Amino acid sequence: YWVSHELVIRTLFGTQYIEASSILIFVALALSFLSLTNLSLLYALSIHKRGVSWFILFVLLEIFMFSTINSTLKQFSVGFFATSLIMFIVSLIFVIKKETWRK
Repeated sequence: YWVSHELVIRTLFGTQYIEASSILIFVALALSFLSLTNLSLLYALSIHKRGVSWFILFVLLEIFMFSTINSTLKQFSVGFFATSLIMFIVSLIFVIKKETWRK
């Protein structure tokens, strides 16, 4: 997406959405981090079954960010990327700490 974002948008949706091609990388990275967060939390649930309920705070943070930072599509995408990255880093720390506690 980083190299050929305009080609992807032009091929899939036509030339009327070319201006939105600059945000494609932010959305793609945000969805990637969200998927990795999901994997790490599912792993944590499979080995511990506790302690992941506080991740609901990140869902509330995303709802807050989406409702307040939405004046442009780029701001929305960057906010989505930032919250997804933070949530992924915290979930990794959570899983790593849980693994060291088990040993």
